[in-house]
Amino acid sequence: MKQTFALLAATGLTVTGLAALSPAPAQAANCTAVSSHTATSRGSTVARAEWRRCYSNGYVRVTGWLRDEKQDGRCARIDLRFTDGAEEYLQTCGYKSEKALVSGWHAGRVAVTIRRA
Repeated sequence: MKQTFALLAATGLTVTGLAALSPAPAQAANCTAVSSHTATSRGSTVARAEWRRCYSNGYVRVTGWLRDEKQDGRCARIDLRFTDGAEEYLQTCGYKSEKALVSGWHAGRVAVTIRRA
């Protein structure tokens, strides 16, 4: 049974999964360079984001930001799927609205996608 935990309510980030949030690893994190991403629809940008993955002692987390780029009544969304089975997402709605992304630490690796919701 999946349980949902509110994480950083101010950012609207939600965590779903079978386990509670993992504590941060004890050793310093090794982070990738920041990468920029966009979601497009019919040739126009509808969402923009930047994120980096940080790894430490077998754990991973994602930090960055997400912005809604289209005045269409829809939302911008980032989906995070971790190899330990956890899933998190961040969503922001409203033209030029922006939210910070700070995931929890999870064992393994993570797939990150940006899309319109």
